[in-house]
Amino acid sequence: MFERLFSWLKDVPLSKFLDSPVKRWLWNNALLIRLVRRYYRQEFSYEKIPFEMIPKPVPGLKKGRFILTGENWLDEVERPIAVLWGFNSWKRLSTSEYLPEYRVAFAKRAVLWPFMFFSISKLARDNNGLVFIVWSYKEKLRVRAFSRIFSIPIYRMEDGFIRSASLGAQHTTPMSLCLDKTGLYLDATRPSDLENLLNTFDFDSETELLDKTRSIMHIMRDLKISKYKFYGLASVLDIIGLRTNKKRVLVIGQVEQDASIKFGLAKNWTNELLIRLASDENPNAEIYYRPHPDEMYGFRRNRRLRKFKGITILDQKDITVTDIFEHVDHVYTVTSLSGFEALAYGLKVTVVGAPFYAGWGVTDDRCQIPRRGRLLTVEQLYCAAYLLYPRYISNIGDSLVGILGAIFTVVTDAEDVLNQKLQTLLDDNSKLNKSQIKLVASSEKWPALLNKPILNSCFNSCGNLNKIFMSNKLY
Repeated sequence: MFERLFSWLKDVPLSKFLDSPVKRWLWNNALLIRLVRRYYRQEFSYEKIPFEMIPKPVPGLKKGRFILTGENWLDEVERPIAVLWGFNSWKRLSTSEYLPEYRVAFAKRAVLWPFMFFSISKLARDNNGLVFIVWSYKEKLRVRAFSRIFSIPIYRMEDGFIRSASLGAQHTTPMSLCLDKTGLYLDATRPSDLENLLNTFDFDSETELLDKTRSIMHIMRDLKISKYKFYGLASVLDIIGLRTNKKRVLVIGQVEQDASIKFGLAKNWTNELLIRLASDENPNAEIYYRPHPDEMYGFRRNRRLRKFKGITILDQKDITVTDIFEHVDHVYTVTSLSGFEALAYGLKVTVVGAPFYAGWGVTDDRCQIPRRGRLLTVEQLYCAAYLLYPRYISNIGDSLVGILGAIFTVVTDAEDVLNQKLQTLLDDNSKLNKSQIKLVASSEKWPALLNKPILNSCFNSCGNLNKIFMSNKLY
């Protein structure tokens, strides 16, 4: 029976399987769940270090309780051990590369706590510098208990502010991660390494570093870099039209169950309340609402919004938030990182929660954080958030080289995805609109426009093809 099932699954991609009619039936069968997950685990394969290859056995490390990754286990140098908790299996592929100072051991989730207790007690006794690293706040109570009993510090890890060309829910490798030894940047209830940097770092004496930050900001704005970089197939102007004399306000939606809202002192705020606030404070403005990408792509759900009169919902997947920034005047958000990105575009940003960039004098704050009493510039905030705080996989030791590597990697990946979308459009022989023609003309697919049926479609759509080819603006 199982051989038949797996032969049927052999050529079925995981994304298609999850959308198939048998999903609900399989999801109610625990045995089949485990078998199917084991079958698909090869998609998230990572290189494990066999326990037999460790030069010197480590008391407490048991094969059934930990998964070892990273080449540090094979060195003669005995680095401190980091036990990682709450990491999904696909995240194990690259996490050890962000932690060159540690030997990385992922704790298995299904181990009974008494067995893990004995392992941790031996590790704590025989290894100086043992630390726990937790993904966000996904540790169980026993992890905090082990930490307190054996005096093991807990560090936390999260995605950095330049991540990838696809959403994290699609299991793409992150270009940057943040390791915080105090708290976490999204948690306003307590200090974090980033908040401490912003409170204490001497920016005035680091003029060269600030000059580099300004250059990075220009690059990010020119290339329209955000946390998730992708190119759309539509133009914002085609959707919202040319600017009038009315003020334009953008409301940035979030997943209301997100940790950044829970820990950002904004538990009572919803997307609906935020829209109402923006409308009340800007009665004569054009109000636009942008849902969270995870919601638009169906990875996470929000409660259904009421229909607001005069509100335009920009839920098209083919436009990006950085494109929208160029056509609005004011941004409202709860705690979204997009509010921080909007500062680089010179926009006024109103925040009702307490994200890491609020409380420093650059945003319109509706939530007070007494710990943050220093006045900073946007450049100083960007310096701390993009150069001093995160780690970049392309260069862990040099954040300037690392961020440039991350930027150009996500741009290249995004262009590859765009070319695939354009090729699909061209293969369909469907009529192209002006925005799509401009994208094709500015990409490596431009010779396809010389194809006679497509060429006729181009002339029918825009009349003057020369203007499109002469345009220097890429996207």
